[in-house]
Amino acid sequence: MVRTKQPGPGYTLHHSMVHAAIAQPHTVSLIVREPAVKDRFLVTNRTTGQVW
Repeated sequence: MVRTKQPGPGYTLHHSMVHAAIAQPHTVSLIVREPAVKDRFLVTNRTTGQVW
């Protein structure tokens, strides 16, 4: 599924979903993770392959 989100209200994802975001310059994203269903989540830089 591909969506284009406009500024404003947020959205939720099921814990089994994989999420990727491509943002315009000077864009800010806020991730609120609660209540946690899994022990961790990973962030990956697609350019460098770095995962944290």
